[in-house]
Amino acid sequence: MAGYIDQVLPEQTQPATYQEIRTEHQANGVPVSSWRSLVNVGLSLTQYVSEAITTARNIVRTVLRGLCRRLAATVRRLRPQVGFRALV
Repeated sequence: MAGYIDQVLPEQTQPATYQEIRTEHQANGVPVSSWRSLVNVGLSLTQYVSEAITTARNIVRTVLRGLCRRLAATVRRLRPQVGFRALV
């Protein structure tokens, strides 16, 4: 099951999320090419938002992987006692 989670929610880095947001901004007509200064509000907010999104996404991914592992371990432990059909 962890393989499935890895396919649906692959681990993401902050730079990849940042670039994804910038690309979406450009598609919506936001002038991101003019964001040069580090004190630019748009650039700063995009950096902060991309960091928050990446952190939240990776936390959700880790929790889901843990739940899937725990479920798989429980099924393996209970299968001999109740039979596989009872768990489905």
